[in-house]
Amino acid sequence: MLKSAFIRLVYIAILFFANLILSNLALPEKFGILSILILNASLLTIVTGFGIESMVLYKLSNSLWNMSQAFRFTWFGFFWQAMIFGFLEVLSWLVFHRTLLAQATPDYFFIEACYFVGLAIVEKYLSLFYAQNQSGVVNRILASVAVFYLLVLFLFYYFIKVPWIYILYVFAFQNIVQAIALVILFKGKDDTKTVLQNREAFSTLKVSSIVMLTNVIQLLAYRFDFWLLSYFYGSYEVGIYAQANKFANFSWVVPNIISQILIPKFASMKNSESGGIFSLGFCFNFLMILVTTVLAQCFYFFYLNSEYRPGLTAFYIMLPGYFFWGSVIYFANYFSAKGKFINNLIGSLSCLVLIFIADLILIPRYASKGAALANTVAYTFVFMIYLFIFLKKDAFRWRHLLLPGKKSFFNIFKIVDK
Repeated sequence: MLKSAFIRLVYIAILFFANLILSNLALPEKFGILSILILNASLLTIVTGFGIESMVLYKLSNSLWNMSQAFRFTWFGFFWQAMIFGFLEVLSWLVFHRTLLAQATPDYFFIEACYFVGLAIVEKYLSLFYAQNQSGVVNRILASVAVFYLLVLFLFYYFIKVPWIYILYVFAFQNIVQAIALVILFKGKDDTKTVLQNREAFSTLKVSSIVMLTNVIQLLAYRFDFWLLSYFYGSYEVGIYAQANKFANFSWVVPNIISQILIPKFASMKNSESGGIFSLGFCFNFLMILVTTVLAQCFYFFYLNSEYRPGLTAFYIMLPGYFFWGSVIYFANYFSAKGKFINNLIGSLSCLVLIFIADLILIPRYASKGAALANTVAYTFVFMIYLFIFLKKDAFRWRHLLLPGKKSFFNIFKIVDK
């Protein structure tokens, strides 16, 4: 499993460097439009996905479904996602004369469709692969596609000058190529005669709607600042802030990788073992913050276009909040694996309320710096909420967060590497 985590880390690193090249190709104005497209695509994917990915992971990890049932439920969800996206895309153009995701000209229609469809399929197949403990296979596939994506952007930036629309096509097609590769290589659909009945599918959707609502709330909390910045200051300021946000997100790479891989194991894990993971995750976040700071300093001054440099202050302001959220990621996936979806709903709703109020107060006056400060305040408070919930229901103490101990350290690595 550690090998799989390393491959996933390489994949994220490749996308990170590709994003740096893309941002220099776009410059803040166009990069801001792309950031809004990505944000709206993520929101629509969550809203129309009804938490299907989380439910598939939960059902398979706890042996409540076989692979045939999960496979059918996955494609049942994707069919409705695609239908809803197509309807809303056409409606957006007829009413507002703008595309749905980028709020741009018709040139973005095909790009948005490719990006959304690819994103939806990839997310669903990730849940199927991860539930079978095949994270290594899927990460190798994603990393291979990402390498070609990086190389193409590298050629466009350093050797071949092409119109912006062709760069957008490359940006969108990477998702489609990843999706096709996962569909072709997935071998998990078994021959079990037990199939998922329509009644059970709709019944599961009722439960997964809690997951969907939680994810929507959380994404709104994540990216409400983008919409406010776009409204008050325009795409250029969004581009500046989005770049700072990308660097801060790097501190979440390891927590996301490890916690996703651990979801199938969290379901059967002892409380003492899960507590040790949270302790090590909290301590390791210090290292990730240090690495992220060094990377940001180097790239802002030695690679990125100087137009992005004003965002460096916002990066440092938001960093403490991102440190605490790195630990929240472990708690959230633990509760998801245990089927305690209501805990994540409480945490996400608290985050949304806090960040909504803070953004409305700070962004109009301080722009991206205000958005960064709102993140730090909200994420720190939500970490305290998750920790309180865990302390209340599990055998875990505050001091264990900072002092996991040598024995705990080696035990957790054995668990992760199983």
